[in-house]
Amino acid sequence: MSVLINCFSKVYNMKTVSTLLLLLVSIATYATPNKVYDKLCEVNKCWQEQTDLSNIQYPEYANKSDREWIRTHLQLVETVLRSRSTAHLGASQKKNRLNTLNRLNEYWHGGSFPINDEYAYRTPIFIDKYDNFCAVGYLVKATGHEDVSRMIASKTNLAYVREMNYPELFAWADEYGFTVDELAWIQPSYPWPYEANEIPIGKGTDGVVYKLFNYGIGVVVAGNFNMVDGNMSANNIALFYPTVNGGLWDKDSIGGGVDGTVYALSTHKGELVIGGAFNIPGKSSSNIAIWNGASINSMGCINGTVYDLIEHGGDVYAVGDFDVCAALAEVNFAKWNDSNQLWQQIPGLEGHVNTIMAISGTFYLGGNFKYQNDSLHIIKWTEKNGFEKFDKDVEKEVTDIVYYKNQLFASAKNANKNTLDCLLYSLQNNEWNEYLHTYFFDTTNGLQPSYNALAVDNDIMYVGGHFLASTGQDALHNSFSIDGRAIPDVNTDGSIHDILVYKNQVFFGGDFKYDHTGKKTLNSICTRTIERVSVPIVKNNTVAQFSIHPNPANYAITVENNFGATEMRLYNLNGQLITTQKIRTQKQNIYVPDLSAGIYIVELRNKDGLSATERLTVN
Repeated sequence: MSVLINCFSKVYNMKTVSTLLLLLVSIATYATPNKVYDKLCEVNKCWQEQTDLSNIQYPEYANKSDREWIRTHLQLVETVLRSRSTAHLGASQKKNRLNTLNRLNEYWHGGSFPINDEYAYRTPIFIDKYDNFCAVGYLVKATGHEDVSRMIASKTNLAYVREMNYPELFAWADEYGFTVDELAWIQPSYPWPYEANEIPIGKGTDGVVYKLFNYGIGVVVAGNFNMVDGNMSANNIALFYPTVNGGLWDKDSIGGGVDGTVYALSTHKGELVIGGAFNIPGKSSSNIAIWNGASINSMGCINGTVYDLIEHGGDVYAVGDFDVCAALAEVNFAKWNDSNQLWQQIPGLEGHVNTIMAISGTFYLGGNFKYQNDSLHIIKWTEKNGFEKFDKDVEKEVTDIVYYKNQLFASAKNANKNTLDCLLYSLQNNEWNEYLHTYFFDTTNGLQPSYNALAVDNDIMYVGGHFLASTGQDALHNSFSIDGRAIPDVNTDGSIHDILVYKNQVFFGGDFKYDHTGKKTLNSICTRTIERVSVPIVKNNTVAQFSIHPNPANYAITVENNFGATEMRLYNLNGQLITTQKIRTQKQNIYVPDLSAGIYIVELRNKDGLSATERLTVN
């Protein structure tokens, strides 16, 4: 796990740094009094609900396999369940409970647990494809009700017990003297068994990747390259379809591609908007284009480089280092006018803008520019008030901006080598303050250390750039993650320019050839599976929340949200998009017919880009 220094003072010496690092290591060593208990909670969160664990004898902690931790979990659960009072049960229930606990003992000794080699996250599996039963499924089967176990597996194989709504299961639990909560505690979850490391995307690209974009049907990869996957012509932009172990490149490039570098991607009315410094083959315009699914066409006139694009409230905005042809003067910020088919200038910034993001009608622009003769690195803008400066600016050139844990963060570049410095800032009370200090070492290729890209997935923020840094425990090679789950970092031998969280994976694009060891060929793009503690449920922040009723469902659901959701997307557990429907009211009935029984992920989004997801069980 990456341990980084959160501090706000700017004056450090190496003795102070060493002291801080030793303190952090000490905290990491002693913060968890019972590592066995923590591992058991990974197997099943229901350990946190138990109130009769005071006399339990935990074994000594050891580095064991996941299957051995499942065995330990079941052994300890059996011990506690045997010690619980059964005075409330009838004679037949007591006898059945005792016999069933004997079957549980046989089960964990045998060790024929389900194998999760299909889902890249931790999940329950009632019966796997090798016909291994989970603990609850085995107990139901061993007591003569195999038909019930197989019925559950056929309908909701990846469900937690509390998500199951089967009278047969409830009747079995009552007959054999167990509560549903006890069955929920017995039921383990099973992790993805493969090591989380840099996974190549086929043979990658023959150049540099500057932008990764979620286009719904797949991921668009853009930058400065001619080929992808070794022999497919792409011309600086291509599409691939992610899989658990990487991705499959589309054999047809996007509209024949463009002549030049692509830095920015967005959408407009479902079509792909492309920005950068390029010419469009066969067209007179340059630097901005739109792909309608068949061909790349002109989209107005921009002189200069487009570095970022965003669709917000149905409109498209561009930032960079450019004018909009009609103005013939530096603008760097423009809005697409659909009616007149031209870019409408939003003047005021001199210099260049690297990034733009928006929340509820407020836009945040980062880069290195001047406004009213003041040198700035970040500014906000609204249609009503125009540009507004912050009370305290970011001290360095801003490269990216994200919304993370109800707060804005900005990354920066142009740090000094061989020094403790800050390249990550957070916004508090209209002031940008230093958030994270890291000790940087001399980097390769003569480039200064920089954080180029930020991406957020639930409680994790990913940081990518060009740096070799130290946490006091490990060296960081161009990326790391902050907070939440301890996910190993992607380490590359060159710069990371963009990061994209897509379904259950995180993708990295940049200017690198190998992983940092030089042993694995990546060719500027790779992915890492996000190892989760459960089926993916993303709550981006406490603002974006919604509920589903009923759940489990049969043919229809009611979704109720509190963040002005405008779209619902339904995915299966392989991350495939099943359907998309419009949301028009805060509380809306939605029909979900023709769905096979199982677990699905419902995602709601609003026009500002906020989203949240929930599990949906279909009977």
